[in-house]
Amino acid sequence: MTGGGLDESGRIPLVRPRVPSYQEWSPLFEDIWASRRLTNDGPVLRRFEAALQKELGWDNVAATSNGTMALQLACRALRLNGEVITSAFTFPATVQALRWNGLVPVLADVEARWLTLDPASVAALVTPRTCAILAVHTFGHPADVAGLQSIASRFGLALIYDAAPAVGVRIDGVPVTAFGDASAVSFHATKVMHTVEGGAVCTPHDDVAEAVRRLRNFGLGESDGADEYGTNAKMNELQAAVGLLLLQTLDMEVAGRAKAAAVYRDLLSDLPSVRFLWPADSVSSNHAYAVARLRAGTAPLADKVGRFLDRHGIDSRRYFSHRYRGRGTLCPNPTPVADAAAEDVLCLPLWGDIPLGALRRVAGLVAEAAA
Repeated sequence: MTGGGLDESGRIPLVRPRVPSYQEWSPLFEDIWASRRLTNDGPVLRRFEAALQKELGWDNVAATSNGTMALQLACRALRLNGEVITSAFTFPATVQALRWNGLVPVLADVEARWLTLDPASVAALVTPRTCAILAVHTFGHPADVAGLQSIASRFGLALIYDAAPAVGVRIDGVPVTAFGDASAVSFHATKVMHTVEGGAVCTPHDDVAEAVRRLRNFGLGESDGADEYGTNAKMNELQAAVGLLLLQTLDMEVAGRAKAAAVYRDLLSDLPSVRFLWPADSVSSNHAYAVARLRAGTAPLADKVGRFLDRHGIDSRRYFSHRYRGRGTLCPNPTPVADAAAEDVLCLPLWGDIPLGALRRVAGLVAEAAA
């Protein structure tokens, strides 16, 4: 990285992934190379899955090739059939995972403070065709796990969490992934902790975990025939090695992000047109994103500010603008909170060792554009 947090092109990127040093990486790499066991449930993958158990809160953890496959396989392993109520404000993969399983996504609104699935909106959409709730820990902020579990229990529904950006998040000390019937996480390079590409399913149910392990390996079991819905979703040994090393530095990455997020908040706190999503007191956040909501009165400013930053060599991202909403979903009721968020949310550059100068430059330009 060049001075001030710029990448090689002179821009401030949205994220700069942490990577292991060569000294950390080389012993694992040499072991893998010497064994020539590169994939297919190798020893490094098993070590990584074991290390994830404490972090994710369940003994059953099955790593996958990416987070989308984790979500797809979790839904398949739970043997869902029918409609699934999910968030109207999320990345397309949430809805796509349902569609790939032949399920019907039904979009519910989100609550205003953290933009997570609103239990009242969910309850209003339950029908005899509903088989599950797929909630999203939006930007790593925990959904209302108690409220959603109450609805799931009342109606006999499976409860799944799209926890893609939520590794390292805790509610009153409990991993956010230790709720519901299954959680799917992502280890994409843009996440707080990554394996370059990768994901995992964690679940309290032994049979669900075993089904995921089978499905990720072409549906092959010990003796009987292959599952017709099996696929190739295995994580290889090199990915697992990166994850094993970066899991050891997760606390350091989170601490750096927390300091950077606080700088943004302090520098922009006096600007009425800028409001940051800040975690609840009961939540230990991983600060996966620096999420700003930008409005001047009723007028959204996210597009204007994003374009201004781009002209000044700064990357930002309008998660989850209307372009992210997938086609072919049911939206029986209005979703005004999700619609408003799609217009005013802008994610600013954030990573664990982002330089203070970069934070000040970004904040100054945000203030100038949003004034």
